[in-house]
Amino acid sequence: MRIEQLYFFQEVAATRSITLAAKHLSITQQGLSDSISKLEAEFDVTLFVRSKQGVTLTSEGKKFLEISYRLLDNYNDLLHISAQHNADSQILRIVTDPYMTEFHFNRLVGLYHQYFPGYQLKFSEEESSLPVIEKIHRNEADIAFTISNAPFFAEITENHANYYDNLVIRELHHQRLYAMVSTQSPLAELPVVDMRSVLSYPLAFKNMHLYHSLKKSFPNLPFNVFLQTSNNQALLQAVQKHQAVGFVCGFFKRSCQKITDIVLVPIEGSDLRLLTVISNRLQYLSHVKWFLMDLTQFFLEVA
Repeated sequence: MRIEQLYFFQEVAATRSITLAAKHLSITQQGLSDSISKLEAEFDVTLFVRSKQGVTLTSEGKKFLEISYRLLDNYNDLLHISAQHNADSQILRIVTDPYMTEFHFNRLVGLYHQYFPGYQLKFSEEESSLPVIEKIHRNEADIAFTISNAPFFAEITENHANYYDNLVIRELHHQRLYAMVSTQSPLAELPVVDMRSVLSYPLAFKNMHLYHSLKKSFPNLPFNVFLQTSNNQALLQAVQKHQAVGFVCGFFKRSCQKITDIVLVPIEGSDLRLLTVISNRLQYLSHVKWFLMDLTQFFLEVA
């Protein structure tokens, strides 16, 4: 069980609606429903009676709700002790790469502020994974989130015992990279595609973080960049018109699957990992920082 699952459970109990609770929490209905189902399976209880009119607590659910309030009260007491231990823990300095900025700083941060209104979040962005991690290493940020490819992850892991021995590096999630192609493209008919085939087409990039990451992973393959833009609509139009192939990290594929005239095809061997990094020596590790990690991981699984 994760702490945030109790918050989600309480919201469903308060609204008596998966739909309304999901809207308040800024997650999908399916993700919220899955969260409740996992909670029920873990404790072998039925928390809600589900109907077309909504959901109502069972007798077990009412007892569970009372216990969840006590648990969260105790958890918040621990957070208060953490804040008193170190006044700086009231401010979280967060550094990310461009991909994670796009994911992180809308619904997730809004929800985080609901849970911890007394904490101030300060954000910064670096162009790629290495400067993100370096910023933690130099104690210029408290927590980092970055998406890396397999070669970079192996390099960081190899150097961890020496140069980065002051860091805690935790993998939150892993996914593949997807080719975003027009329904007119021959690639749209394939169940999976290799990178060489993708790179035989003109390419469109929304940010150069991914471009440089791919160049490092595939140094011997040519890259024909048709478009590099921060305008999401311009990139989508280039793909829809079959002018270029775009890329979508698997963490964000659900939002792209609803776009018309576009197909997402998994790229073979494109292993991506979401890493979070904190210092284990230079500062106190508060429960709040660990909660932010868990909340991020949970959103990647249900969003």
